Amino acid sequence: MNLAQISKNLLTNHSLITVDGVTYNNREEIPREFALLLANSIPKKAQSSITSLSVSDLMMPIRELLYKLKTPAINNSVSVTSITKSSNENLLLRNMQKVLRKVDGYSIGEHRSTEIDGTSIGMELEIVDPTGMLKLLKTDTSSVVGKLATERVEMTPKNHTLQELYDNFPVHFKYIFELSMGRYLAQDLVTSEYGNILLHLNNNCQFKAVQIDSEKRLRLYSLLDTDEFVTKRLHQIKQHLTDSTLPNCSDIECGTTTPEYKVVRLSKDLKWVTVRGTKTNNKTEVMQFLLSDKAKQGDKLETTEVVSKNCLTCSAISRCTQFKKDI
Repeated sequence: MNLAQISKNLLTNHSLITVDGVTYNNREEIPREFALLLANSIPKKAQSSITSLSVSDLMMPIRELLYKLKTPAINNSVSVTSITKSSNENLLLRNMQKVLRKVDGYSIGEHRSTEIDGTSIGMELEIVDPTGMLKLLKTDTSSVVGKLATERVEMTPKNHTLQELYDNFPVHFKYIFELSMGRYLAQDLVTSEYGNILLHLNNNCQFKAVQIDSEKRLRLYSLLDTDEFVTKRLHQIKQHLTDSTLPNCSDIECGTTTPEYKVVRLSKDLKWVTVRGTKTNNKTEVMQFLLSDKAKQGDKLETTEVVSKNCLTCSAISRCTQFKKDI
């Protein structure tokens, strides 16, 4: 391939793609065919307002939602790689729904809504099986399996309110609340007290024994508990709009990690490896190890800094003063 052909290919890969008024760029230079597929497979979302919200709106941090309601999104070009997860999930869901529409007893893709305190709340019921159980498709990394297991251990034996789930166990909240809202909005159709997450892992590097495709069954919250959470959350949102205030996001909402410290040692093949038993959140413990007889010449401290990973994918990141303060 000559230089002119290479330049032409790069220009093609970098060209902008506009779909439904949103412009996507391909700076990462993935093949243009993949870029076009992703840009045209992003789920279509209705404009949110204080009189019309989706269930997904209620699941996001109030600060992020307030930015979304008060100020229009800045339409700089969006990287196609940033929408890979949602696009692939939408592609898989639409194909699964297409197949299940041919199977007796399934209700597919029905949209339901209701009005609470002057605000319409709606969602798509992706799949309702013949037994009246709501099922939602989620694609995620294998680390979500570990988070689900960790949260499950921490949650027992105490029963938690939905607000306590939101404040402390974000993975379980994300799944249980959405399923519970599905039953709340479609009590005639969703009759099971349980809901299932159809979990498709888009990687499997951390948990080799975990299936790529699995099903997680979760007990739904009662209609009364669900209504109480939504009503209180709507009141908080409206009060902040009235007062022109923005609550800070919590560490849980930001996905803020704790700093991690460990001792690393140069191996025989000249690679830095972690000294077993030294990984901790307590810097003092690591320093004590380095001063003890267990340490060897050349051992050193390695620190994993605090990261607010959810902030990096937040829709309000370009406008959020809390994030700018922290970086």
